[in-house]
Order: sequence, then C-alpha cells, then structure tokens
Amino acid sequence: MNTFEQFEQNESGIRSYCRSFPVIFNQARGAELFTRDGKSYIDFLAGAGTLNYGHNHPVIKQALIEYLQNDGLTHGLDMYSDAKERFLETFDRLILSPRGFSDYVVQFTGPTGTNAVEAALKLARKVTGRESIVNFTNAFHGMTLGALSVTGNSMKRAGAGIPWRSPPRCSALMVIISFACRSQYTTFVIELRCFKFSWNCVAHITISQHFTRHCIF
Repeated sequence: MNTFEQFEQNESGIRSYCRSFPVIFNQARGAELFTRDGKSYIDFLAGAGTLNYGHNHPVIKQALIEYLQNDGLTHGLDMYSDAKERFLETFDRLILSPRGFSDYVVQFTGPTGTNAVEAALKLARKVTGRESIVNFTNAFHGMTLGALSVTGNSMKRAGAGIPWRSPPRCSALMVIISFACRSQYTTFVIELRCFKFSWNCVAHITISQHFTRHCIF
C-alpha cells in the first residue's frame, strides 16, 4: 500500500501532477511507468514532452553511464568542454547544414522552455528596440515573470500574483506577413501595426507547413 506521509511532511504543497496520480513510481522503461506494487501506466506526460525517446532508452543510458564513468563534466556553466564541442559538431552536421542553416548559431539557454522564451523576449526587444509583445488569449509560455507577461491565461498569471489587464483593442489593423519555406517548418514574421493606439510590435510564430496549407490569412 502506498503511503504519502514523507511527501506531506517534507515536500512543499505546491504540487500538481502527483495529486492526480496517488501512487509512488519506482521504475520507468520506454513509455511505461511502474509503481512499487508492480502496476504499470502508459506515460503520456513524457516529462512534458521532453522524453522523445522514452524512459531509459538503452543507447542513451549507456552513453550517460560511460560519460559519468569517464568523469565527464556534470556542470560547466558556459565553459568549453569536449561534450559541448561534440554536440555542436553533430548538431551542425545532422540538423543545420543539411537544411542550409550553416550560418545559424546555437544559444544554450537552460533546461526549461521558459528559459528559451525569456531569452527570445530579451533578444526581440534588444534587436527591434520595441517593448510591446503580441500574445494570444490563453497562450502559455512558462511560469517565470517574463514568460507570464506574455501569457494570456489569467489562472496562470494569478498563480504568480500578476494581475490581468485587458490590452488595448485595435479598430484598424494591418498585418504584414513574410515567410520563407526552408525546412519542414515555416517561420512567419508577423508585424502588427495598430494605428488607433500608435503602438507596434513583432511576433515570431513557427507552424508546420501542413497547417499553413489549410489556413487563409
């Protein structure tokens, strides 16, 4: 029988997924999670989509074991390392160069999606010199303050104590769309100019070509 006494005693009350799964897991293989009493579950959460190859894929597991056995760096901030060099070379050879992106560079932002969103917001503001950001109602980009500032979901904002203020609505709107189909995904750079309130901003949206074929702009 599962007992959650240790979690209730020592873990913060800010918990989410475990409240919907009142069991204790002790193993994971592929797409399955296993509880202490041997019951298996299909893991549709998959680490919020990060476990592309499932839990403990044998090839990945062996590579990690060998890396640790060879005393590889487990944390090096942004310093140069053999592991980073091999990753950049492989990423360029297999991903960037075959798609004509050899002039692109990699920014190591952090382990979460909201880290990448924060970096993108800072970069867009710095490059354009603008401050306003377009976001969509109920969009979710992460729980850090910068990401929440462009999150239209009032529940997520309230969780961080950020009030919801309705943005100005435009009566006249011109949308300029430019795109370049260079890979499986098409990147749209959308510039929105609101003449009534005299503000403008830039939004970058990446959607699949399959989706664009069924859309009318």
